[in-house]
Amino acid sequence: MELLKKLEILADAAKYDASCSSSGTTRRSSVGGRGMGSSEGSGICHAYAPDGRCISLLKILLTNFCIYECSYCINRNSSNVQRARFTTKEVVDLTLDFYKRNYIEGLFLSSGVIQSPDYTMAQLVEVARSLRVDHDFRGYIHLKTIPDAGGQLLADAGRFADRLSINIELPTQVALADLAPEKDHRTIKLSMARIRAGRDEVAEQRRQAKRITNASPRRAAAPRFAPAGQSTQMIIGAEPSTDALEQLSLRAAMCCGCPLYGPATQTVFGEGPQKARLMLVGEQPGDAEDLAGRPFVGPAGQLLDRALNAAGLDRSQLYLTNAVKHFKFEPRGKQRLHAKLDYHEVAACRPWLDAEIMRVAPDVVMALGGTAASALLERRVAVTRERGRAIAWKGRQLWVTVHPSFLLRSDATAGQSFDRFVADLRIAAAI
Repeated sequence: MELLKKLEILADAAKYDASCSSSGTTRRSSVGGRGMGSSEGSGICHAYAPDGRCISLLKILLTNFCIYECSYCINRNSSNVQRARFTTKEVVDLTLDFYKRNYIEGLFLSSGVIQSPDYTMAQLVEVARSLRVDHDFRGYIHLKTIPDAGGQLLADAGRFADRLSINIELPTQVALADLAPEKDHRTIKLSMARIRAGRDEVAEQRRQAKRITNASPRRAAAPRFAPAGQSTQMIIGAEPSTDALEQLSLRAAMCCGCPLYGPATQTVFGEGPQKARLMLVGEQPGDAEDLAGRPFVGPAGQLLDRALNAAGLDRSQLYLTNAVKHFKFEPRGKQRLHAKLDYHEVAACRPWLDAEIMRVAPDVVMALGGTAASALLERRVAVTRERGRAIAWKGRQLWVTVHPSFLLRSDATAGQSFDRFVADLRIAAAI
């Protein structure tokens, strides 16, 4: 098959893959090097076509052949579509040729699964390796990783690509077993965790290198690992659902509105009844919530459960959420420490919080902490000044209290601070 025909087929087949912004990646330029390209030129992943594609990337599949039989996929094994397959050299040559013509600034590469996940992932990695090593290509590379691929292949991909992404496919294991029987949620989450671990490890190596810079000024920097982060894509509509909040959470899972979605394991949306009378709004997920995908399940959540029981409230009848849906953290070795949110991150997540409030339509909203109160009221809030009084807000009452983590930090869970927190919850429950 002629190369142009392959390009026509495999560029069209790639339109179902979502690519996200390249902002946040390492700055590279051909100045002073032997290669070509730049990751900071104008238009990289910022000019979007009407269907959502970033038009500055060469966006293609390595092949649309696939051994899997996913019911929702146009490229499934039984689908009657015209098939094509690039060699790794053809993809490398196309990328370089298109760059020289000023058509693109980078590459987005995905693929159907051929032979095995490891074989397919090795082919994708070879394209990125050849561009970086053989041709010193310094433009942007986004690789769509293959679930079930080995950890070393993911590590190699992170060395050469700016961004790695993975399809979550479907929201539940039951739906995945029914519509994509060859795939498993556990392996998808494992791949996401491996990418995150790789980023954390390199970040720690760079911090250690920075600490000893004075002792060794010419020490080589630690290798980078997918500096633009990881992203996810979920199939919506294949699994029937009439739950408006569930559909809203699936849309939020694909949000790229701020950089927090990259290093986070997953989006942590709110949970509770469709029509709850009382909504509790916290700040952001913590480490335990980020891994579990549920709000308030870590130490602060356990303390909140104690307080709810003491106040006579049933958690299952409340709606619990956070102002921001992704965990912001600073890695410290194997630990991930909570990091303070900034205004732009809170503002980027505000539409999801507004949508939750509109769907749940609670009579009372309680802000847990200053960040949550500021997100809701859209102004700076001092908890000590606003606490203990009802605030008329959007046709309902808003109450402000401390966040449970404040009680953990002050070690006051058995004293007056805990009792006052319970009293705040009782007041909100009685309204």
